[in-house]
Amino acid sequence: MAMGGAGADAGSAGARGLVLCADDFGYTDAACRAILDLAARGRLSATSVMVDGVALPRWLPGLRASGLSLGLHLNFTDALPGAMTWPLGDFIARSYTGRLDRHAIAADIARQLDACAAAIGRVPDYIDGHQHVHQLPVVRDALLAALAQRRWTPALRSTRPARWRGVKAAVIATLGGAALARGARKAGLAMNADFDGVYDFSDARPYRELMRDWLARCADSGLLMCHPGMADEADTTQQNDPIAPARLREYRYLASADFADDLAAARVRLLPFPAATR
Repeated sequence: MAMGGAGADAGSAGARGLVLCADDFGYTDAACRAILDLAARGRLSATSVMVDGVALPRWLPGLRASGLSLGLHLNFTDALPGAMTWPLGDFIARSYTGRLDRHAIAADIARQLDACAAAIGRVPDYIDGHQHVHQLPVVRDALLAALAQRRWTPALRSTRPARWRGVKAAVIATLGGAALARGARKAGLAMNADFDGVYDFSDARPYRELMRDWLARCADSGLLMCHPGMADEADTTQQNDPIAPARLREYRYLASADFADDLAAARVRLLPFPAATR
């Protein structure tokens, strides 16, 4: 784990250990480039891989050498080539009303698990979901069954905050966080103790202010998610990315000296996932 730089600055006794996880590796070249740059700076501890991402093949050597914890970003809602997907609202409704084909969902989870292991060269360190689909009915049961069949024991991302973090965070957690936690405990799978980083991807508040709040309140062994990306007008893979401006704001802050200062001020050290679990 290449955790020098910003993470090491806050590594004194008494510091809280948090996972800083960049989602969507493979989604665009801009996201991959930013994540690997931040990894080299010691500004991340994990990244979640979209196995059907159009940019993934070009960035696999760097990903494998990044020193980050590597997870599967299970996808059923982003229409990537080869992916089996639905609009998010439709997928949530289908999952709760029994209108998902359980065999088809199980087969695609198996495909994504195996594709992730082949891409990164090992069993993934953890599993989470694009737009948090890993916790939904049908999906979570099929995921736990697939892991048991393979005898894999990755960590699972919990979406449950340790305390109130706003309406959006509460809605995300309510969609299946408690049920996933019960399944994880029964299967002996580790989870993060807290979850933060939820916002609306707007610039209504500076990203630095948001991160300072998250760093101050996230409990030890918690996980902060982020979605960094670089700006590149020639990058055709990001033309349809709805949060590209937010990705750039996140990247610029995370790459800055301000982030290193904020980590130190909050007495936070970045830890791998699942090492920072309980």
